[in-house]
Amino acid sequence: MLHDEVYAPIVSAVADSARLPRWCSAAAEWGEFELLYAIDPADAQPCARALSQRGLNPLRVGHLVAGSELLLIDESGQRQELRNLLTRMRALDPAGSLLADLRALLAEGS
Repeated sequence: MLHDEVYAPIVSAVADSARLPRWCSAAAEWGEFELLYAIDPADAQPCARALSQRGLNPLRVGHLVAGSELLLIDESGQRQELRNLLTRMRALDPAGSLLADLRALLAEGS
């Protein structure tokens, strides 16, 4: 689940002012990304300690599963199936009426 601390404050402010779910900022090419990596769950604690000792604050944002599911649990706990939605988001023209188009797309669902 993507908790509020995953998002930079400015990203949260922009999403909130545009009346869009925050997860949209992480769901397409225009996403808000830092560093994303995957580790074996057995190594999670030692990895988190090592990063913390270097002044970094790792956050768990998800887990990998077998299969073709592309699922995001948003900041409110809602499940968002993204496979079809991401393809449609990528087709939006950022030079056009992006916010209106994105709101309409989200209202349709995936």
